[in-house]
Amino acid sequence: MKKTLSLLTALFFVGMAHANDSSYSTNGNTLFPYVNTSIAIDKEVLTIRLTESNRIYYDVDYTFINSSNKEQTILMGFEADPPYPESVKLTNNGHPDIYDFTVEMNGVKIKHKCCVAKPMDEAHKLKPLDINKWKVYEGNYIIPKTNKDDESYNGSNFAFVYYFNATFKPGTNRIRHTYSYDAGTGVSLHYYTSYKLTPATRWAGGKIRDFTLRITSPNTAKHFILTTDAAKQKPKIVSGVAKFRQKSTQETLWNDESKQITQNHMEISMRNATLEWHIANYTPTSQELDIISGDQLSSFFYTDAEREKLSDYPTYYYDSRRYMADIPNPDLYKRLMRNRAYAKRGYVFKDETLKRHFNSLWWYMPDPSYKPQQSDFTKEEWNTIMENK
Repeated sequence: MKKTLSLLTALFFVGMAHANDSSYSTNGNTLFPYVNTSIAIDKEVLTIRLTESNRIYYDVDYTFINSSNKEQTILMGFEADPPYPESVKLTNNGHPDIYDFTVEMNGVKIKHKCCVAKPMDEAHKLKPLDINKWKVYEGNYIIPKTNKDDESYNGSNFAFVYYFNATFKPGTNRIRHTYSYDAGTGVSLHYYTSYKLTPATRWAGGKIRDFTLRITSPNTAKHFILTTDAAKQKPKIVSGVAKFRQKSTQETLWNDESKQITQNHMEISMRNATLEWHIANYTPTSQELDIISGDQLSSFFYTDAEREKLSDYPTYYYDSRRYMADIPNPDLYKRLMRNRAYAKRGYVFKDETLKRHFNSLWWYMPDPSYKPQQSDFTKEEWNTIMENK
């Protein structure tokens, strides 16, 4: 299967090039079979809940069809990439950063097991590793413990795998699974998370007859870039307030520079909202799903001229005081920095300078009824407000 360098990966490594204070916890992943099967995905409802604390909650509700007249018991799995850059202890107790992993089939909870394994190969085999014979090398790789020259060995990828047997009765079967983890962070990224959609192609037919992507932000304001082939469709605003804009780009396959594919992106600003995308006969492409906080001026959505014009203003979530020497009007910059969190929540500014600036930003959605209080803000936001007084 061909892969592309995703927006998330690109931004992550750009950040790593500037500093080493980026972190990645793990990713989400569609449940998949470890055997070839005639069972197909009829429906999938993927709900991603974004929170103030930046813990990401996943709730995945599947409807499968067993078209045979016999029960089928198959081995299913969920692979979670290891965290980065810190090294982790190899354990068969599950991923250290995933919380409350549950699986329920036809209303009954299923017990699952965990192991460390190499990512699933084309042979559709689960290959648990003897963790007593391996050690972690450079965070997300492993090498044999017998290897004494770590520098000469590139290592192998590995994953924390949750696996279980599922018995599908003839006809319709429903599987729901849930889990959460803390979003990754970067030098100029407040949060990012990803979800692998392509494992859905391993089920019979290689597609999802009825796919729903739901992103919700209860009691919080979020501004982010969504990268997935589902982003070529406009979402339905189910509740709350939201704005979005779309862009497609041509990107080169990392392993074949002669070929390009279309990457679909959507910049989204949402407040206490729920957005839904509905796609019929959905076949996931090599473009996985990424959500990246909108803390910087993405080249996907701004021209060079627009970016240069906006470069003097606070587009980063974190305080950029280290760059103050390069800013023509540092006092104005600090005012904008400390008021950005208020603007995210719809505060209506009376000051003409602030009003003019935030009204010029496409994502700003004024709410005359909003009355700010300290409890509205995250710890990082409040620190930014206080540090820029």
